[in-house]
Amino acid sequence: ALIAARFNQVTIDVPAFKLGDEKKPEFAKNVTGKVPFLEASGGIVSGGAAIARYVASLSPSSKLLGSNPLETALVDSWIEVVAHDFELPVAVLTLPALGRADAPDAKVSAEAQKDVRAFFGLVSKHLQTRTYLVGESVTLADLYLFAALVEPFATVLDRKLRDTFVNVTRWFSTIASLPEVLAVTQGVTLCEEASAAKPKVAAEKKEKAEAKPKAEKPAAEKKKEEPKPKPKPA
Repeated sequence: ALIAARFNQVTIDVPAFKLGDEKKPEFAKNVTGKVPFLEASGGIVSGGAAIARYVASLSPSSKLLGSNPLETALVDSWIEVVAHDFELPVAVLTLPALGRADAPDAKVSAEAQKDVRAFFGLVSKHLQTRTYLVGESVTLADLYLFAALVEPFATVLDRKLRDTFVNVTRWFSTIASLPEVLAVTQGVTLCEEASAAKPKVAAEKKEKAEAKPKAEKPAAEKKKEEPKPKPKPA
């Protein structure tokens, strides 16, 4: 959405955010209780794809949603394909390398790698005779897939895989070099080898620790009760 905003010359204020902030009262305005969400004039837009579509629509002259109804439908189709067929398996591989999730077991990892390669095969075949995913100019379909690839290409989708799918790599380099993209990313670093999984971020550990009930003090540390006075003889 931030790159689409650059194309459409729209300013989006992005507040500082860290894990756990979504539970703060100021986030209650978003009925889904999830991030990301965009506070637009007249309402809240929730979800990455919906926000991107909204921002892309703010300047029809940029043609980010296509030049005609068919191209608009094709843009939506690619966004759905990326969301349904790519984002989940690539997250399985990428989030552990970023310290945001536990490493999956070997079977889950293998399935995720298989799904990622299948998706790359589909995209590479489509791009064999094309510069962009839809039409003859950059659209939201390109920006959406590019954004989904930035972290994976920097961490787990290594040179060996990128060299296997040269059409995808060529397309990625084309999008990455656009001035509007560079203004947001400041350049993208591609990994040579896949990064190993990292421990989960400290914020999650702290949150879990605070959720645990405090251990009761040993009996020896408890304040001793004062002895009751003996009854006086009658």
